[in-house]
Amino acid sequence: MRSEATATKRSRPEDQVSRRSGAPLQQVGTVVRQTTASLLEDGWLGAMASSELLRARDVNGCYPDSAADVDVFPPFSPSHVQMSVSVGITACMALHWKLVIDTSDAPTLADFWAAALGYEVEDQSTLIDRLLAAGQLDDSVVTEHRGRRTFRGFAAIRHPDDPFDRDTGVGQGRRVLFQDVPEPKTVKNRLHIDVHAGAEGLAALVERLESLGATRIREFDKGPAGHWWVMRDPEGNEFCAAQ
Repeated sequence: MRSEATATKRSRPEDQVSRRSGAPLQQVGTVVRQTTASLLEDGWLGAMASSELLRARDVNGCYPDSAADVDVFPPFSPSHVQMSVSVGITACMALHWKLVIDTSDAPTLADFWAAALGYEVEDQSTLIDRLLAAGQLDDSVVTEHRGRRTFRGFAAIRHPDDPFDRDTGVGQGRRVLFQDVPEPKTVKNRLHIDVHAGAEGLAALVERLESLGATRIREFDKGPAGHWWVMRDPEGNEFCAAQ
């Protein structure tokens, strides 16, 4: 049962103030709603025909849709925006990242994973030529692979549908970077890639990966819980091919 104090507090939102900013809750609630509408309009939040797109939580325990110290979570939005509001708003967007894999032959392993995933090997030869011509790069850090100049010991692949910098060839979306290191792989990876079968099915996927240089290790068939093969890439890195 609600206490009288709680009931009174909820019945007088005009008297409520933010514990963090001291501003009236109604004022900040307006900021929240206006900012949310702006984010939706600008495309930062996914458009959803549901009243549950945004769910405000008032840490003061009062009037969730007009709260001062709130977190706004769009649980179904692909952008996963979280906003912390205190008369003004700070948006913490998802960060850009890439996966980096240690190798002994970066260009060769990049070729394998580009073929395995349907990605494109980044062409950074234009950047390298420009840096060499300007005297900003030493010949010793440059090599050639498949007719292209590349940075020695490095290679990268990117998703073909994602944007990339045409001046440098560097992908600006989903990306994997391969870098040569002096030490060999010694233990099982604590992080691995799962490659999911498309319309061709798991058996065909595993055969295709084998033709590219991968090796089967062990099959797991858990029925409705999943069916996958643990495999190794040409340098021994474990990954899974899954249905």
